[in-house]
Amino acid sequence: IESGWSSKDLALEFIEGNMKPIVDGKGQETIFVITKTGALEVIKKRKENQSHVISVITNLGNTQTTSANLKRENIHFDYPKPVQLEKYLLSMNTGDEFIVLDFFGGSGTLAQTTFELNKEKKKGIKFIVVQLPEQCDINSAAYKAGCKTIADVSKERIKVAIKKIEKEKAEKPDMFDNGKLDLGFKVFKLTSSNFKIWRSSDVNEENLVQQLEAFKNPVHANSPEQNMLYELMLKAGYQLTDKVEQTGNYFAIANGELIIALQKLDDKTIQRIIATKPKKVITLDNLFTGNDQLKTNTVLQMKDAEIDFKTI
Repeated sequence: IESGWSSKDLALEFIEGNMKPIVDGKGQETIFVITKTGALEVIKKRKENQSHVISVITNLGNTQTTSANLKRENIHFDYPKPVQLEKYLLSMNTGDEFIVLDFFGGSGTLAQTTFELNKEKKKGIKFIVVQLPEQCDINSAAYKAGCKTIADVSKERIKVAIKKIEKEKAEKPDMFDNGKLDLGFKVFKLTSSNFKIWRSSDVNEENLVQQLEAFKNPVHANSPEQNMLYELMLKAGYQLTDKVEQTGNYFAIANGELIIALQKLDDKTIQRIIATKPKKVITLDNLFTGNDQLKTNTVLQMKDAEIDFKTI
């Protein structure tokens, strides 16, 4: 009883009350019995109008054990979904490659489950975990561990899950002959555009210069290159999961179908891009600043090569 058991206080109250039924914090009648193995077991009489469904699925983990395991990794989250349970649910899909989605990501159990199932069953499952950046209490263990939001907890757990598998792979490389095993993940956040918007309805004498500045340089100050890249990908009709490769100072998306250039351009770079025969090319207009001839030539060459060319 002195070991730190979560029901210690109830057990002491039960013993001090001459082994008569007591009521727990939820108003449930509670007694304790000694099992054949000598363990002290708690038995609660549930109300007829229960507020939750009693699970018929057993031996697939529980939130208490999962939470304790996460704490050993310095990840703090109340009532995390058990990995064993999610493995059981995902195993109902007999396919080798599919996408699973969790709109209530929480601690990121689905991500860890996917990595482990791919490793164990040699599958190619992909996951999408969605979590609002809900603030953690500043006095909570999660906040003190560096996780300011629930989304931070999710990301940290995914990183830990990846590191554990990478360590196992380094120690036992013969067990990892599966080319499908992907241990990477991308993080995206909803935010405002990286590009300025021309607001004709708001133009007046006072802000005309400011609005015209949007045409001179349409990019908001301090916009990260990666943010601009993925925004332009989405606006061009491509997916966040499409393959992205950086070649020199431009990006090739979807096996070179789309080219996005966000850095300095010159004639040699333009020729290399045209030689790859992309369907569409998007560049920042300010990359041609001070070199109208290069822009004019680029437009004509892209047209001759039947490449959809756009500048932002």
